[in-house]
Amino acid sequence: MEERKLIKEDGRPNFGIFLKPLNRINIEDLRPYGDKQYSTLGKNLLKIFKIKRWQYIGLTAPEFVFGSAIVSTGYLGNVFLYFYRRKSKELFELSFIKPFAGGIIFEGSAEEGIISFESGNNLLKYEIKPGSILLTLRHKDRFAADLRFKRIPEPLSVVVRESLNGFNYTNKEAGMETEGEILLNGEKFPVRPEDSFGVLDYTVGQLARETFWNWASGGGILENGKRFGFNLSAGVNETGITENVFWIEGKMHKLETIKFDYSDLNIMNEWRITSNDNNLNLIFSPEGLRKADINAILIKSKFFQPFGRFTGFIRKEKENIGLREVYGFTEEHFAKW
Repeated sequence: MEERKLIKEDGRPNFGIFLKPLNRINIEDLRPYGDKQYSTLGKNLLKIFKIKRWQYIGLTAPEFVFGSAIVSTGYLGNVFLYFYRRKSKELFELSFIKPFAGGIIFEGSAEEGIISFESGNNLLKYEIKPGSILLTLRHKDRFAADLRFKRIPEPLSVVVRESLNGFNYTNKEAGMETEGEILLNGEKFPVRPEDSFGVLDYTVGQLARETFWNWASGGGILENGKRFGFNLSAGVNETGITENVFWIEGKMHKLETIKFDYSDLNIMNEWRITSNDNNLNLIFSPEGLRKADINAILIKSKFFQPFGRFTGFIRKEKENIGLREVYGFTEEHFAKW
């Protein structure tokens, strides 16, 4: 099997765009810019205070929106889950803060591995395989899920520079076919591949102490009947390579830089999202919102994640294609970590 490493033989990040997810996340081989190696103390500080890891998996369907994430900053872990009933506008959510990321495991890579959180009667596990991701959720006897996400054949997989010494690796996929079942308070919600669309964000990096981004991702059906997914970002991953793409039937199409136009005074107003190459023009109409404001001395995180409907068009080979039924997420996130 071809080895696609995060850190090259010379100890520096493997900057670039990859056709498949990286399959070796070898942080232990990293050296600081301009130095031959980290000291023992430097390696420990890097592990505890510098490296950030997370995986987010979201899902939209006609009846509901589901979101989940496992995050580790080394000295702190954050796990959250939510389920939003679109008709009644009810939001059920859970969140866990864990010192030194207790109960959180990151093993393997973006291609194959295990990311999990377990504490008492709570379990969230992502089993990552080359062709699928299996999600298992258990929260007492109230909230459970068993889901299978079919992976995109052409993922977005990039390593970019973050200032002189930092880096960020991200693997994004959107519009994934999903099947399985969610159980909430005794009520079952079937997840069908024909009308469910999954979103994946796997990230590991040495990010700036203060980081801000806007993000949007989702999936659905275009006016021509084809399956559609997209991932858009501004504020991070813009040093020569962007993470702005859309997929039609699993085939990836690149976009230039993205502009997010929205009200900082009312996140639930309409958003307008456009690309500099004029190949994307979207209006986002929020239906619901998941937010958090964490202040834990070393870490601060102010987070707004509306979810709702996207309308507008994408341009492919000079043809404007309208969005028929496309749903997903936007985000404003400031972190001091």
